[in-house]
Amino acid sequence: AFTFLEAVSKNQIESGNNQVVFMPLDLADFRSVHSFAETFLKTEPRLDILINNAVFADMCIMGPGRTADGFCMAFGVNHLGHFLLTNLLLERLKQCGPSRVVTVSALLHHLGRIDFALLGSTKDLVSGQSAWQNFQAYCNSKLLTFVLFLN
Repeated sequence: AFTFLEAVSKNQIESGNNQVVFMPLDLADFRSVHSFAETFLKTEPRLDILINNAVFADMCIMGPGRTADGFCMAFGVNHLGHFLLTNLLLERLKQCGPSRVVTVSALLHHLGRIDFALLGSTKDLVSGQSAWQNFQAYCNSKLLTFVLFLN
């Protein structure tokens, strides 16, 4: 296992590119996403590809958890964090076109279903915290992401 700085150093050596940088980002915290985007836009002149691939899937083991903004962790990390990040970087992507946004989902989105009333009232994708409901929250978050980034 590497620390972030070791990973950057290893990446720089293996790629021969010393422009690899590390910038902290916590998709479970909107302030962190805003801070990341602000720093990125100030320091990096180009953005040719954005790959949304962070996943919070440990909820079957750890429980659902909450983001810093009060959303269930699966919804916050797997969907809202990516949505906010993409929105904040969209103008830079357009300026550097042709550019791409690649969002990784999972086939488990087929098992997802969204209860918008529950989501609106509780900021959650499921009503309980059993292992099955935590798994269902993951599937639901992947369905939301699949639909959002379909085009």
